[in-house]
Amino acid sequence: MTSADLFLIRVATEHGLLQGAGREQAERMVAEAAPLAGDPDARTWLLQEAGVEESELARVVARHFGLPLELEPLKGRMNGSLRPLLPAQLARTYRILPLEKRREGLVVAIDNPVDDRRLTLVGEAIGTCLIPVVSSGYAIDLALEHVYPTSRSDDSGEVTSAVETGSKGPKSSRLSRGQAVESQSETVEYSGKRVTPAQLVDLVIAEAIRRGASDIHLEPMAHHVRIRYRIDGDLRDAGAFVLRAHAAVVSRIKILSALSISERRRPQDGRMRREEGGVVRDLRVASLPTIWGESVVMRILDPSSLLMALPELGLSSELQQIWEEVTAGEDGMILVTGPTGAGKTTTLYSSLQRLNQPGRKIITVEDPVEFEVFGINQVGVRPEVGVSFSVALRSMLRQSPDIIMVGEVRDPETAETATNAALTGHLVFSTLHTNDAIGAVSRLMDLGVKPYLVASSLRAVLAQRLVRRVCRVCRSKGSPPGELAAGFQRLNPRSEGQNSRINGTCSFCGGSGYHGRVGLFELLVPDSALREAIGAGVRSTALLELARERGFKTLREDGLQKVAIGETTLEEVLGATINDSN
Repeated sequence: MTSADLFLIRVATEHGLLQGAGREQAERMVAEAAPLAGDPDARTWLLQEAGVEESELARVVARHFGLPLELEPLKGRMNGSLRPLLPAQLARTYRILPLEKRREGLVVAIDNPVDDRRLTLVGEAIGTCLIPVVSSGYAIDLALEHVYPTSRSDDSGEVTSAVETGSKGPKSSRLSRGQAVESQSETVEYSGKRVTPAQLVDLVIAEAIRRGASDIHLEPMAHHVRIRYRIDGDLRDAGAFVLRAHAAVVSRIKILSALSISERRRPQDGRMRREEGGVVRDLRVASLPTIWGESVVMRILDPSSLLMALPELGLSSELQQIWEEVTAGEDGMILVTGPTGAGKTTTLYSSLQRLNQPGRKIITVEDPVEFEVFGINQVGVRPEVGVSFSVALRSMLRQSPDIIMVGEVRDPETAETATNAALTGHLVFSTLHTNDAIGAVSRLMDLGVKPYLVASSLRAVLAQRLVRRVCRVCRSKGSPPGELAAGFQRLNPRSEGQNSRINGTCSFCGGSGYHGRVGLFELLVPDSALREAIGAGVRSTALLELARERGFKTLREDGLQKVAIGETTLEEVLGATINDSN
């Protein structure tokens, strides 16, 4: 059974088309990838053996892929002038009906858009892109008899042969850079082995998880596809495979991620779920068309990070106590700031997990929902249907929540609504993209929130960065070299100039000298004097001085403390806090 067959059965099962014994058999086939008796394709089995109505199957498939649906007889859409664009034998053999010629391609009716090979090979044979519309096989067959009467002579044998053998047709130039591997059963060489595209995807994901990667990058180049893993924040090469296998590999990933395998011209986002080593992980998948093909990035979401205690994230015992006190409040706005990849989401989820009690109602709005958390109502942003952060936030307030988490405050409307929610008895968590905690104050004002409202609503701001943690197996103590030693002494006068040194000589860290990451934090909790200054619109530099008088420590100061205890290196701290002039 092909991966496309398995995917179609899974879609039918998830949408409730199968019941009783049919459902049990389908679930067993999906779980075991078991072949169908007599080896029919999945669609034939669903219609003839499982008793699924053809119109219902078409309706479910169209909804799942977000494609147009036409179940009425297609006579009204028939256009004889399109016959030359799609030869008769191709149309009848592959059950594809031309409906409309557009600038971006040929709109066609098809009964099973999961079968990417049909659309791809026919499109390449006739030299144009096929844009699918879902219909029933019966309606397509009826219309084909009118558009392509069986009495008509068929002069498309050469093109059909080209499609069936997977080679270029007379009008196709799309495979000029190398014959594409379209079959999921063909093999390619990867890491010294001959594997199918499906096996290659499994190997790449398993290896990334084993190495503790946060992202997998598949990047098509002129002659090959480069694989890279992001480990501890750095991209590392992880091999390559031939370009001709790229389309089949991407199709496999799209099938697993419930993406449209016929759409290769627009970016797409999806997700899949994998189990490795007894741990279930979600992978967020994003495709982006490039000049050599679709670049794919898979972000590995590790659910164990939700269970991390704040000290594991790098929060000191002093800051942890203050943070737990402010997050235990009944209202106000709590912000986590930092650049992309600073660990803001992990910090928020860890805090929400602690607050996730039966007596509280928690609602989040995210873009997208990264982790599924039991007991929390999670809403995903969907701009295509008008569900933005601000729209979802307004609706959330009518759900009578105790705690709200907004993935990001990125526009004036969201900032205003979140501030009002914080002032009317809700505890609001969110993130901002600012360099430091003080910058969150001016950022809210830039988004149109009045200074006095910022002063009244803001309960705390936690700014953070992620730096690499020194490998605990091969690290050693030593003095930092040259200018770094002098800089360390100047920044941390109480130290004796000692710094964890990296050897990078063990297999545990792969020779990098680092393993894992640790957070640097600064926590701003406004008191009455700071609130008065914020309400008066005092500049950020003056706010910083006022906060420092009250014991506020910057990201760099927190980093130097972690250098002193051997958690990270001075080079890492200086690089992460380059914008910290204090």
